[in-house]
Amino acid sequence: MELNFFTIGVFTICITVIVNIFFKKINIPIVIGYIVTGIIIVYAFNLKSLSSSGELSEVAEFGIIFLMFVIGLEFSFDKFKTMKQETLLFGILQLITCSFIFYIACYYVMGLDYKTSFVISVSFALSSTAIVLKSFDNQIYSGYQKNSIGILIMQDIAVIPILLIIPALSLSGDTNISKIIITTVISAVIVVAILMIPGKYVASKILGLAANTKMDEIFISTILLIVLGASLVSEYFGFSHSLGAFIAGMVIAGTDYRYKIKADIEHFKDLFLGFFFITVGMQVDILFFLKHIVIILILLICVIVIKTFVIYWTIRVFRNKEESFKTALSLSQIGEFAFVVFLLADKNNIFNGNLSNSIIPIIANYNIDANDLNQYLTLVVILSMIVTPFILERIKAITNFILRDNISIADISDYNDEKPTQEADDFSEYKNHIIVCGYGNFGKSIVSYLKSHNVNYISIDHNYAKVQDGIKDGNVVVFGNIMQTSLIEKLNIKDSAAIIIAIDNSYKIRDVCKILLDNLPNCNIIAKINARAIDNEVEDLNLYAVVDEKKEIARILGQEAIAAIEEKLK
Repeated sequence: MELNFFTIGVFTICITVIVNIFFKKINIPIVIGYIVTGIIIVYAFNLKSLSSSGELSEVAEFGIIFLMFVIGLEFSFDKFKTMKQETLLFGILQLITCSFIFYIACYYVMGLDYKTSFVISVSFALSSTAIVLKSFDNQIYSGYQKNSIGILIMQDIAVIPILLIIPALSLSGDTNISKIIITTVISAVIVVAILMIPGKYVASKILGLAANTKMDEIFISTILLIVLGASLVSEYFGFSHSLGAFIAGMVIAGTDYRYKIKADIEHFKDLFLGFFFITVGMQVDILFFLKHIVIILILLICVIVIKTFVIYWTIRVFRNKEESFKTALSLSQIGEFAFVVFLLADKNNIFNGNLSNSIIPIIANYNIDANDLNQYLTLVVILSMIVTPFILERIKAITNFILRDNISIADISDYNDEKPTQEADDFSEYKNHIIVCGYGNFGKSIVSYLKSHNVNYISIDHNYAKVQDGIKDGNVVVFGNIMQTSLIEKLNIKDSAAIIIAIDNSYKIRDVCKILLDNLPNCNIIAKINARAIDNEVEDLNLYAVVDEKKEIARILGQEAIAAIEEKLK
């Protein structure tokens, strides 16, 4: 069979599906699945010449554009405003300290030139927004999670100057650096002003016209037009496509259509990202990895330890040691944006593997070319992202072990491997019971109320620690995700009297309700709402009961006030 791009495309999709299904079972991020797919494709179809040519970089450019668009789209000024200390203070300190330490290590210890050291230091200072937010289930909690999200927001903002500086570095050889900086700043102000100020108005108008057609394909095409158009504007002023795409995402995130856009691209957002990460995988030399595996693992350990140490002491000044260490562990990996920086630096011929200036004699006698340096960096980033989910799963046990020394190594490995004593299979005989989705503070209060009225209930939560606490308190709590069809059947929800959604995240409430209604159209769902943006969406689902949190609290407070007046008049 003659191989062509169509054949390769079919096999690529097939391998992607198989690899990601397997990785999902062992809880490895989907990003790594795409990278592994790229590695397999190169060797399976002998595309080594393509992976080392400029053609692949051109293909990867589209993936970068969509990656930066999604990062920009996820940026939230609302989160920025509510977490000013975490974003401005912690975020800026983390970026400065981590970049500085990594720059010192690269420039003095490794002996790399200042351009290469700068690229590596800013890349290693950034963390993976995609992996960290996924582990937090897209909800903002107090403590270390709030610290982590605030720092990630500042890292997203830092993307803009980094994308501006890297192309300028390639021009600063024998030219006047101050002139380059002034020109870059002026051009940056112009391009950001053009895209941000009138861009929001123009984008809203165009999206409004597309939305009025009530045709999803036209609306999605309009989104792509805005993204690619912004990329072209950015390129016209001498900057990268990715900068325009990132700003386009930020602009669209500030329009009234942001929720519809996020919902529309949700199903194929990962495909956009996958397109880029597959091209990253295609540039990985597996033979290089096997040959230099010891050096790569040493670099990986050094990066994680240094980053954890620096972030810990940066946060420790303002937070307790446990919260600071958990924040540091959460952000100890290197983010997906590093791939963008490496490709951009490689495209601008910035990488230089000359190590002769190293203060360590052994390193000073060892030089590598730019391609090998890129391989080292890419592999370290990939491995750091692979180990992150395992670190985050056991973050509490690791923290206890490191800081308190009151837990054994066995406890760390087994911390999340235990299963709740209550299995979902035990509820097949339940009839007319109440399902409580979520066992946070709100869910606990509901369970307590139901117990006081002798009502049969089943509470479900996908946070294992909360499930354990509930079982210890003698409550009926099941570990699992209510959005899984198999669990819906095991909990015998079809015979339940009602389902109470005890989740704080309004957008998650909407999604859970839709999944339940898709599987059980006649179920009685009771939910609360606390976000104006999705009021209509939830109400349009025709639930059994919808409680507006603010209105209900206002009603109760009003009643108490009136009762006080009446009592005063008696």
